[in-house]
Parts: sequence; C-alpha cells; structure tokens
Amino acid sequence: MTRKMETLTTMEQQLEEARMAAREAPEDLEALLLCAQMCLKRDLRLEALQHFQTVLESQPRVEARFGLAQLFARQHHFLEAYDELRRLFELEPLHVLGHALLVALNSCESVPEDLQPRLSFVPSRQDLTEQRRLLEAERETMAGEVDQYRILASAPDAEPILQYHFEESRKRLERVQTLLERLEAWEKLALEVEPAKEVEPAKVEPAEVETTEIVPSPETAKGPPSEKPLSIADSSEVLQGFYAGINLQVDEVLGQLGRTRGVLGSLLLAEDFGLVWKVGLAKEPATLLQDVLEGVGVLRAYRPDFKSWVLESVGGLFVVQQVDARHLLIVLGKAKTNLGTLRYTIEKNRSDLAELVASRPAL
Repeated sequence: MTRKMETLTTMEQQLEEARMAAREAPEDLEALLLCAQMCLKRDLRLEALQHFQTVLESQPRVEARFGLAQLFARQHHFLEAYDELRRLFELEPLHVLGHALLVALNSCESVPEDLQPRLSFVPSRQDLTEQRRLLEAERETMAGEVDQYRILASAPDAEPILQYHFEESRKRLERVQTLLERLEAWEKLALEVEPAKEVEPAKVEPAEVETTEIVPSPETAKGPPSEKPLSIADSSEVLQGFYAGINLQVDEVLGQLGRTRGVLGSLLLAEDFGLVWKVGLAKEPATLLQDVLEGVGVLRAYRPDFKSWVLESVGGLFVVQQVDARHLLIVLGKAKTNLGTLRYTIEKNRSDLAELVASRPAL
C-alpha cells in the first residue's frame, strides 16, 4: 500500500524530510513544530496532535496552540477548538489567523460569551499585509501540489489513490483561499476603523455547568463544508485511497502495540473492506480473516454489544477487539502472555485507531 517514490509530490517529500528531522532530534522543538504543521497541512491529524502536544509539554507556543485549534475545528470538536483559541489569545492577543478561525467557527457553533467581543476584531494594516504575504505563498505552494497530483492522477498507469489525493489537495487549497477572503474583508474594514487593540475579555458571571453534552441535531446544526472525499466512480477505490492515506499512522500505532512483551503481530480489519494494515505477520492472513469474521458474526448474534473476544490455547493468545462499528483490531500473542497487561495496551491503542478511522468516507 506504500506509494512509489516517483509519485510523491514536493510537499510530501518535504513532509518526509520534516519527519526525519523530528526523529533525529526529538528535543528540537522547532523541528517538531515544523513536522506538526506539515502534518496538519496534509490532514494527518493524529500525528500533528502528538507533535503539538509534545511541544506544549515543554513550553507554551503560539504555533502549537493555533495548530490544535485548527485540528479540533476540522474534527468539529468546537468546544475544544474554543478552549485552544482562549489559550492562544492569552499568548498572543492580536493573533490574526486565530481571529479568522474564530469568525469561521461562529458560523458552525455560536461563540462562547467570553469570546464574543473578539468577533469585532480588525487587525492592523501592517499585520494584514504580513499575513497576506504568508498565505499567498502557501496558496502558491498548494496550487503547485494540486497541479502535480492532476498530472500524476491522469497518467495511464496511475494508482487509484492518486485521484483521491488530488481531490484532497483541492480541498486544502480551498481552505487557504477562504482565509485569504477573510483577510480581504478585514482590509476593507481596516481603512475605516482604528488599528486593533488588545480585546478585553467579557465578564461572565459564574454559572452552574451542566454535565450533559448537548449535540445539535442534523436538521438545525450549521456545519462547515464536509471533509469527506469528493465522489469517485468506484467506491472501493475511495476506501483504498482513504486507508492508504492513513497507513503510516496505522503502522505507527500497531508498531507501538508490537513492542508489548509477548505480542507476535497485529492487524486492523475493516469488515466491509478487508485487511487495512498488518504488522509482524509474515504471511497474508486471508483464512484467518475469514474465520474471524465468521466468528464475530456468531458472537454478535449471541451478544450484540460485544467489545472483545479472547481465545487462549497452548500455542498462544488470540484477541479480537472492536475498534468501532466497522473495524476490528486483531492481536496474536505468545502463550502465557500477561492478558491483563495486553488488554490494557490494546485498549490504549484502540482509541488511537478509532480516531484514525473516524473520518472514513461514507459510501
């Protein structure tokens, strides 16, 4: 499922270089930030999240706070995005793109009362000019990547995944264009108003906090444009493109699981697609997968709410863990492996896998 080197775009090559720099110097916060930002630009959200959090464990950084706010916004985790914007404005009260994101979020989920004064924020002309310069450079880079993918995807022997990446690159370019349009609106206002000053937060009386999460109904909620891939003729190619796009992160998660004492191998299985990725298994486990699916079907008929299934034998352990409604994590372990430790580790990695597959396109 790994793409050929000759089909990597310039930005993908830069990402690989950033990853290498971050691995070689894990204490270098600038290298970690660069890698996180490159991952975020390519919607590798779990990897970006891990790098941003690592940076923030060492010191508060504006770039990391803004990166997390963007990440949560794309996941539609609006409360978390607003929390990150609060922390961002504590570090840099006049952050231009942070305010642009706040305005965009307000069209999806009403801005909390303490942040509402910032909706009237207008940056200074100097700040607008600088941000426009940076965004125009980013737009040019992303437009170049769209062109690269267009050429690669239209080749006679093109891999199906390239069409998926072409559509995704267009969406990334559209996000940058949206930010530029926000700056243009501010530039018009900047001619009429005083330069921006630090916004005083609104005073809010303490209120009793409800513990129940309120989820807006699909009929009434205003949401941002869908993050799902655009329509591609063959639905299997859509899924192939999606899974190929996350294989590096899945490999990393399964690799972490594989470092657990006693684990022989593991794999991620989509019940309506097949094998997604495997680590530590020398042969293609086609028969194993079919047996697992049949066994899970029988188990669900008996216990529809089943979460995990453990088989022990003289030869070893076999654990099937439900990741979500569509995906199963399968782990093979040696005999006499500590089952408690193994199940704890599986559950930790299950949540990471669930986050990776949560954005799978609906077909």
